[in-house]
Amino acid sequence: MNSVYNPRASSWFLVAVAGFTCCCEDSPVASPVVTDNQLFFSSNPPADSIDAYFRGEIEVKLTPAAWLERHLIDVILQDERGLLPGELQTDTYLLPQTLILRPFQSLLPETGYHVAVEHAYLDQPQRFSFMTSELGLPVVDSVAGQAYTGVVDQGRVLPYHASAVFAHSTAVSRLSVGFSDYDVDGSGITVRLHRLWHGEYNLVDSELVIDTSGFPVVTVNAPFVQSLVEVDGGTIDMYDLTLEFVIDPTGSWGTMTIAAQWDLSGIRVAWNFDLLTMCEILSEAGYPCDVCPNGEEECAWVRIDQIPLEVIPESMIPDCREADYCSDL
Repeated sequence: MNSVYNPRASSWFLVAVAGFTCCCEDSPVASPVVTDNQLFFSSNPPADSIDAYFRGEIEVKLTPAAWLERHLIDVILQDERGLLPGELQTDTYLLPQTLILRPFQSLLPETGYHVAVEHAYLDQPQRFSFMTSELGLPVVDSVAGQAYTGVVDQGRVLPYHASAVFAHSTAVSRLSVGFSDYDVDGSGITVRLHRLWHGEYNLVDSELVIDTSGFPVVTVNAPFVQSLVEVDGGTIDMYDLTLEFVIDPTGSWGTMTIAAQWDLSGIRVAWNFDLLTMCEILSEAGYPCDVCPNGEEECAWVRIDQIPLEVIPESMIPDCREADYCSDL
């Protein structure tokens, strides 16, 4: 998965490869305080789910006691083939009190997986299982002439407090990806990315790097995109942007992930009866903004995943290559 790098991620890491574990921690806890096998509250994917995203990560939200001893905890992932190595990290900016296992290779679609959360001084791990959805299987028919669109705020916003951007908005821009000249064998694929705002389409014509080699996974990268997301309160420029679209085997739906450094300058929202800047809200929650590449101190790393995509005919998206905007047909 193309994850955005966050410089505030914890400095400790743990890598588990076929049972071998190496861990490092700046300030280890002197003695264990966990006395039972309740190590975590919740997980993503949830236990027993059958529609997990095959390019996702394994997230385990620990109990307060287990969090204090996170350097003693390992997360082991396996399927019927055996143990699956990955890197275990914390990212307190995006997911407080959570261990994140990032497999070295993507999971497989329509496959069952088992997770064991182990503590070095406990005999029994805490376990859960899940199954991935059909996303990632080959598309069985051409998607030429189709487009997929999703509303940005319909996904899971990380960090949670960044969702305040959309809290009081009556309209949020859609992002759409359209396919032309695509055959089942992958030949001749072209992609156009648009944003839709109040019934008007705008071709996103920045320095986009579009990778379709892993179709049905399509990734879009850009060093900078101006006003990619629009809300009632203003527009949001994005640096180090990664978009990921995945189309299901029937070509009838998909999912989208957007990750970038958001320029939140000028975005002010009502929060606890005050009109605050987004950076003030994030700072109060313990997530201070960074300095943007343009020198402004109002940038924050934000990721929105699990954005549902729906199909519309590509003919509904005009080819606005010669104009900045064109009307909805």
